[in-house]
Amino acid sequence: MPTSKDIHKIHLSGLNGLRAIAAMGVVVSHITLALGSFSLNPYIFGRAADNSPKGFILAGFGVSIFFSLSGFLITYLLLLEKEKAEINVPYFYMRRVLRIWPLYYIALAAAVLIMFSYGLDIRQLSSSLPFYVFFAANIPFVLTRHYHW
Repeated sequence: MPTSKDIHKIHLSGLNGLRAIAAMGVVVSHITLALGSFSLNPYIFGRAADNSPKGFILAGFGVSIFFSLSGFLITYLLLLEKEKAEINVPYFYMRRVLRIWPLYYIALAAAVLIMFSYGLDIRQLSSSLPFYVFFAANIPFVLTRHYHW
């Protein structure tokens, strides 16, 4: 039975291949999205039924793989924790928050600094930054307002 020290050391290397496939799908999709900006053909993988580049489809697959891996890993870690003692759910999620939020806010601050230093469209910043600060960046997509930064 794993101890609490063992749980912190768990690394399932077999999942690295799935992570790589998911990441490549998202990267290829983003590259396909940007090809038109460089006067290159975004339809290098063909056209989907809705006439969009087929390369966009890879992002959906990649994100689905990432969500599936996350669900599996969180469930796996919770089951291991349950074997040794009662699960402390707030503590479990606080550990995840402390791993993810600092990096997220550093990346967000870097994006804002880059916008200012390169003189990019700052007008969007005042209306879009709150969505990013509160982890709600998908709301503009639902409202059909897209922020490009």
